[in-house]
Amino acid sequence: MAADLIARFGQIGFTYIILTKDTGITLYESVPIQFRYRFIDLFKKTPGNFAGIAGSGVLKRIIRYLDRFGIVTIFLPFVLLAICLAMLPDHLLWFILIAIFAHLAISIIRLFKKKSS
Repeated sequence: MAADLIARFGQIGFTYIILTKDTGITLYESVPIQFRYRFIDLFKKTPGNFAGIAGSGVLKRIIRYLDRFGIVTIFLPFVLLAICLAMLPDHLLWFILIAIFAHLAISIIRLFKKKSS
């Protein structure tokens, strides 16, 4: 797979391999083929985020364990979401989190009002 990365993306593929090592290659393998160019485009924009996420020891163990059962693709959306959220400015990230929690609180309040009436 490393040869595929270098053949398709050249210097960027080589840089991706150097920064993310085996975990990054496993992550790249688990990305569906139609999204691999977008995946590398994200890497071009923020390589530090990829290196940080792929360099995590916990992530390495999780990917190895899930790869053993062939279910790495279940974990992939969460990793990509983490990468995308890491690229956002802090104030925008806080706004998104507050909006999610407000929506969750309103939904719970509505649920209890329906049960009581």
